[in-house]
Amino acid sequence: WRTSREVNNEKFIVERSADGQAYAVVGSKEGSHDSDETKSYTIYDTKPLPGRQYYRLRQVDRNGTEKLLADAIADFRLSGVTTSIYPNPAAESFYINLAGVLSGIFLLEIRDMSGRLAYTDKIATSTSGTYLIRPSKKLAAGQYLISVKGDGLSEQLKLIVK
Repeated sequence: WRTSREVNNEKFIVERSADGQAYAVVGSKEGSHDSDETKSYTIYDTKPLPGRQYYRLRQVDRNGTEKLLADAIADFRLSGVTTSIYPNPAAESFYINLAGVLSGIFLLEIRDMSGRLAYTDKIATSTSGTYLIRPSKKLAAGQYLISVKGDGLSEQLKLIVK
């Protein structure tokens, strides 16, 4: 971001949120206090969370007064990752393929079409691969949304249970 003029400017703060409600500081930059020159500022989020992120820029005066200057949305997804489910339709179990994922712990959620959580599990991977998913409680026939999140991955897939 750039400023063309700064008056009584102490600092800028960039914050990030996964839900647009609870924000955490990504970084801050000291302001130029009082300046009539154009200034450029940059802060990098070196550890973005997976999926959609909400950012905001705050400015703090030397007297402590704060102003929200701007907000933005960014979507971080791993490139080269493909996910798939088979067989689909499935009966009691199915496989999820995480191609291009090197390692990590991923949260798997199965929700019915009304959004109710039907099953949740963690998948610990050390290489790309295929993982057997066998819910502890039999899923009723119908359509489900499978969500896989973690370590830069945020994917949703549809599953049909017969």
